[in-house]
Amino acid sequence: MFTKLRNRFLVLNLVTISFMMLLAFAAIYMMTYQNVQQAIRMELDRVVEFYNKPGDPRQPKGDHPQQPPDAKHDSGPERSVAFTIVTDKSWNRLSVSSLFTLEDSFYNNALQIVTSE
Repeated sequence: MFTKLRNRFLVLNLVTISFMMLLAFAAIYMMTYQNVQQAIRMELDRVVEFYNKPGDPRQPKGDHPQQPPDAKHDSGPERSVAFTIVTDKSWNRLSVSSLFTLEDSFYNNALQIVTSE
């Protein structure tokens, strides 16, 4: 009789502790996921803001910049390899803004990936 009651308490404790641990791990996962997503959004917003500054002298004038921005100024996104492709309504490429000079095929492939989604 005591053995049966002890086994019931053990199973009840095991189920309760397992459920509480599952809830704790789920809460930690969700908080971490939200923090990572927020950090990604903030970094993307910072990159977009850097490339969309009106009247910024470091903004590339042509299709590709010849050199990166001066190191004495705010160099913008430090960890991001980002670029902006300006298109018309028909998805034809008008211009490219990038800190790095890359081949046209890279930009064309990126534009093709975006338009296919």
